Amino acid sequence: MLDCCRLPRIAFLFFLGWLVCGIAAQPGFAMQDAAPPDIEFDMEGLDITEDADFGAPELDDEEVAALVAVSFVVWAGIIILGIIGLALSIYVAYIGYATLELLPEPRRPVPSFVPWLLLVPLVNLAIIFIIFVSIPKAAQEELIARGQPVEGDCGRGLGIAGAVLWILGCTAPIGMVLMLIATMKLAQAKRQLAESQPVGA
Repeated sequence: MLDCCRLPRIAFLFFLGWLVCGIAAQPGFAMQDAAPPDIEFDMEGLDITEDADFGAPELDDEEVAALVAVSFVVWAGIIILGIIGLALSIYVAYIGYATLELLPEPRRPVPSFVPWLLLVPLVNLAIIFIIFVSIPKAAQEELIARGQPVEGDCGRGLGIAGAVLWILGCTAPIGMVLMLIATMKLAQAKRQLAESQPVGA
């Protein structure tokens, strides 16, 4: 049974619902009438199937030719730098190998084939330091033991600096120049070893 105290409240809610529904059912009351009359969406002139121009720049023939020329110069520079790097690696490996061959067995810090590993990718990152750290030092010690005059450190310092700059990448050309100078100093020590007699010979 309904509580008598709730009857007025139920009657009021029923009346309120009837009032809202009645207003909504009146002619002319629609959701589109609530929108501002000046807002209209004209979809007839919009063709989304056609290619739209999103503001991409159009290059003329001269700009395309310039872009191709710049790309060619960049790639040519990379290829030339790679060829020079390969030639330098072969030269460094040969000088290191020949220097080790002239050293007595007890003074060889590494086997004589190790410098040729400079031509192996990734492995060369370690071999380059072995070449410029151990071989110049061993050649310098052997020349001193033979009583030969030694100028500097046989390219050890320049070789280490050049190897570091070469590995960094952005300073690779400077590193290659330093490694070339260091290898030339090591080649001079090799000539001295070839012209002198080993101790006890």
